[in-house]
Amino acid sequence: MRPLEITAVWAGPLLAVGMFEGVGELSGALAQLDQQMDGAIAGLLAEGDFRGKANETALLYTRGALPAQCLLLVGLGKQDDY
Repeated sequence: MRPLEITAVWAGPLLAVGMFEGVGELSGALAQLDQQMDGAIAGLLAEGDFRGKANETALLYTRGALPAQCLLLVGLGKQDDY
């Protein structure tokens, strides 16, 4: 799978990504980011350390896996609330 276009052209100290509560399986851009981060996002979900609840955050250091130094997951709450 090729890298996400945004991570291929954008570099900076932080990339923030919103995620809805109750995501069972990562798909699309989140799945691609997770693959680039060697499963770090899926690991947070599996351990229950991040659930996507409104205003919940998790900061991951990318250690060179992405051009950004850190990946910030931001909980958006339940998708039905939008």
